[in-house]
Amino acid sequence: MNRFPIRIALLLGLFPTLFLGIVLGAAETTTVYRYVDQAGVIHFSDSPSPGSEKLDVRSVETFPAGRPPVARPGRQREQRAPSPGKLGIHITAPDDDAVLQVRDGSINVGVATDLRNSDAGPESFSVIVYLDGKEAARGDGSGGGFSLSQVYRGSHTLRAELVRGDTLQATSPPVTFHVKRPSKLLLNRIQENSRKR
Repeated sequence: MNRFPIRIALLLGLFPTLFLGIVLGAAETTTVYRYVDQAGVIHFSDSPSPGSEKLDVRSVETFPAGRPPVARPGRQREQRAPSPGKLGIHITAPDDDAVLQVRDGSINVGVATDLRNSDAGPESFSVIVYLDGKEAARGDGSGGGFSLSQVYRGSHTLRAELVRGDTLQATSPPVTFHVKRPSKLLLNRIQENSRKR
């Protein structure tokens, strides 16, 4: 019985596995140099310096923290001028389908009004901002910014109304936004760490 073909078959089967192991293993390490300065501070660098120690560090799999909100063409709201003889109102911030990172539960809402076709000034009007169908803020007809508090994680809908006296003059198209908010446990850890510094 000839064992030579069996040995060749084993070597041929092991060679690709060993080759891949060496190549992939080399791709997973990074060379880092460590040195201690005269003050006793430890430094790490990717280039050697006099007296540095060479370290082979395995690469760590990383993930991006998150992407900024991207406007989606299908979800853009139209911002057009009001028809002649009509008043206008629209929400300028946040954008439709925006994802907001909120720490303390507060968000800023921007509202723009168009009173060009009115015979009265902004003081004659009120802007009412609704969050999920409930009144959340009220201001004069000039619009501007509103700060809403206790906005919790999840999806929410904003709508604004322009009112004169008891008469509704204009309504904005609804804007949906999404709140990402860290848990209280994470916020407590952040506060503890900031106190320790």
